[in-house]
Amino acid sequence: MLNQCLDTTAMDHYFQEACCGLKGYDACTGDEDPKYNGTCPINSATGLPYDVPSSYISTEGCQSDFSTVTLADGIFRCTALPTCSLTCEGPDKDLLDSVTKQCGCMMEWGFNAGFFQITIAILVFSLLNGARSKLNLILLERER
Repeated sequence: MLNQCLDTTAMDHYFQEACCGLKGYDACTGDEDPKYNGTCPINSATGLPYDVPSSYISTEGCQSDFSTVTLADGIFRCTALPTCSLTCEGPDKDLLDSVTKQCGCMMEWGFNAGFFQITIAILVFSLLNGARSKLNLILLERER
């Protein structure tokens, strides 16, 4: 299905134009499209450019026949995974603490500012309408 949906020849061509001269790719010929210059996808784990897409699609895993696969075959078994040891110390708790306090303060400020802004707007609206009503009553009294 991947072979039917993907134009690997065109994709390989784009990779060659973007990565020409880098390890695993032919040297640049000079007639490459400049819009691909510097857009070569680099594997951050190895520091090398990825291979052309057709090399990945031609692997054994992509050539499997999945027409007989059922949903029951897709069950994930956690017990089959090997245990791993953590290699990092985790998040910086002091940084998280200070950022959380800042976020809480900003959120509290935002709620208070919004509340007072709405309250003052309603108060000003009420006072203006009250004054307008009072003025209308005074003008009606004078007309009589």
